[in-house]
Order: sequence, then structure tokens, then C-alpha cells
Amino acid sequence: MCDLCSRLGDDHRARIDQIYSLIGERLANSKSSPTDGSIAFSTLNFPKLYGLWFEPRMQLQMPFNFYQSIIVDGQKLRNDWASGWLRIVSFEKDSLFILAQGIQKKENKEYILFLHQLEFKKGEYRAELNESGKITLSAENIVREGTDLLTGNRSSHTYSFIFIHTPTEHSFMPKDRIESSGIYKAVYHGKTVPKPLTFDWSNYVITVPHFAFHSILHQRYRDLGFASAIEMQHAVTNCLKSHLGL
Repeated sequence: MCDLCSRLGDDHRARIDQIYSLIGERLANSKSSPTDGSIAFSTLNFPKLYGLWFEPRMQLQMPFNFYQSIIVDGQKLRNDWASGWLRIVSFEKDSLFILAQGIQKKENKEYILFLHQLEFKKGEYRAELNESGKITLSAENIVREGTDLLTGNRSSHTYSFIFIHTPTEHSFMPKDRIESSGIYKAVYHGKTVPKPLTFDWSNYVITVPHFAFHSILHQRYRDLGFASAIEMQHAVTNCLKSHLGL
């Protein structure tokens, strides 16, 4: 456990309970009105994740290219972002947990597009720290047995991922400067694209692949003892090291 974990409190648990309640509503809607191609899968005894929620994000965090990739049965899971979508990495004891959710809206109701609730135990994933401070979490072709949450039947899927966290102290930029920056032009070759995604409590964009705290944490940066949102972002590196024993 890192120092930040001890400061989460009841407000954090309440916010997580609200998110799980919404997931339950979406599952109920999807069961009553099935959609072709939807998938909802969970490994057995998947817990509520009340610890720190990390998001593995791409550089520049564009809405259409937001999350780092997960491969499911040989196919890349959609990595775009919209309100209600999740790609959470959390830790408990020696296990790494992933909660990935995509949703769709129809007639004022929300439905599951995909939901993956996954546990990877020690030895099923690798955690590496290199000399520059970059952290890599990876798993390759790990078969997970579990339950199809839409039908109740036993099911299994094969997962791979490589998540990278680069320390962010020298890799962030104010959002009002990003479009004129060299990295923006290099990545998108001068094309007109939607602006990088920022949030009400932050005024910066990260320019490298990284982990970030989920918004239920990040928007509380003052309550959690940080002077600014970017200071909290920089704290991700040591939090990850603590949980991974690096």
C-alpha cells in the first residue's frame, strides 16, 4: 500500500459504489435487450476495487486514441474514450486487476458494449522498471476462465497487454500550447484533429504514454494533499512503484 491509499476515505468508496451501480444498470439493460456483439466477462470472485484507480493512457490523450491497448482473443479492444467508459488498473495484494468498459446509448438507456473484469495473479504479468524510470506492465496470451455476465454461462478469453508509464515531470504541456507544439505536429503530421482531452481540474496534456489517476481521484487533488492536479499526476510514478514492489 502507498501513502495515498491511506487517505482515500469514505468519499472514495461512495464514488466507486456509484460507478458499480451504473455498471449493474447497464448489465440489466443489456440482458433485457441483447445487442449482437456485446460482451460482458468476469473472472471468478472479482472484487469491488476500492483501492487506487489508475488509467493507462496514450500520449496527448485524444478522445479517439485515449487508452493503451488490450488484446482480447487476438483483436484490439477499442481504445477511444467517452463519458462512462473505463479502463482501470488497480492492485490488491499480489494481484493486478483490470476493469474495462465500453458503453452505448439507445433511447435514453445505456447498454454494455464490452465489459471485462480481470484478475492477473503474480507470475501471470510482468512489472519492469528501467534505468530512465519507465515502468512496463505486461501479459501475453493469458487465458482467463470466468463467467459470461449476460448469460451466466462459463466462458473464457485470451488477453494480452503492454502498459507503459513514463514519468511525467518533463513531459507535460499547457493545453493552450499543445497545437503549436512539435510533438503534436509530429504525431498527427499537421492534420486537423480534435483537441487533446483535458478535464475541468487540469490545464495540461501529457505528451508520453503514461498512467494517470482516474477522475474520481484526480479531481480531489486538494482533498488528497496535493497543491495542484499536475503535482498529483507526478505522484503516480511512486504509487506504482510501491504497489509493484519496484
